[in-house]
Amino acid sequence: MLVFVATSGCERAPQSAPASGDVASLRGTWVSDRQRSMDFNRANAKLKPETIEFLDQLLGRQTLAFDDRTMRAVMPAFQVSVKGKQYAMAAMDEPQPYEVLHAGAHVVVVRSESRFIGTQVTTFNFIDANTFWIYTGGPAGSETPDLHTREYFTRIRVERSPQRP
Repeated sequence: MLVFVATSGCERAPQSAPASGDVASLRGTWVSDRQRSMDFNRANAKLKPETIEFLDQLLGRQTLAFDDRTMRAVMPAFQVSVKGKQYAMAAMDEPQPYEVLHAGAHVVVVRSESRFIGTQVTTFNFIDANTFWIYTGGPAGSETPDLHTREYFTRIRVERSPQRP
């Protein structure tokens, strides 16, 4: 499981400027974009070969679904091979209540509660209305050390609501 932590910065300006007052929206269902994530990580993160091998098998599997109150993170069970050894990755299906701390045209910051990790703050950096990236990693010594990697997500279903970004 990936730990999401807050970050700042942006990749590039979105494809089109938002209208005055527009706010990025998380509502809907998002799927991890393995190719885009790995392209960025190979080019920008200093990773060991076994870490690249692991991430290449991990990314692209997670789905995030947002409604007005809950973020649901889903990861299917799968096998991963690292240095020739097979490991079973357990499935995850965890609804997490969340609160929007900040919402702007290109960034949405939320605080969520995970039964596995506890309170976490995540910054969703929007490239366009249907693509965002999150910084992945955690503090030194954690299961997911600070690797300076990104995971990109693409919206596959939109749900509109005037109540929450």
